[in-house]
Amino acid sequence: MADIKTHLRELSVATILGLLKNNLRFQLKDLYNSDIFWQLASQVIDSDISNASNICDVQNYTGELRQIIDNGYQLATYIYNNQIGRASCRERPYLLARQRHPERGSC
Repeated sequence: MADIKTHLRELSVATILGLLKNNLRFQLKDLYNSDIFWQLASQVIDSDISNASNICDVQNYTGELRQIIDNGYQLATYIYNNQIGRASCRERPYLLARQRHPERGSC
């Protein structure tokens, strides 16, 4: 089983991306509480995350654990603003294909 830091790195990006994508309101400071973090992660991640339950071993994230969540927030926000939030559902497949094959031009 991975350690708390590894699970937080993965789940912080996925959770925050899910919150942004689903337009769910949240405050970053709420994610520093493991119970709230776990509840939100379970709400927006469809996959089974039970193997990462060791993140609940610490009640409140401080120091390096808080920094991991802050970094996850920055990465998720960047991904959302530059990929997901920018394109409508109809445009996404074209954008992904365009990124892989820019020489093809527009449809």
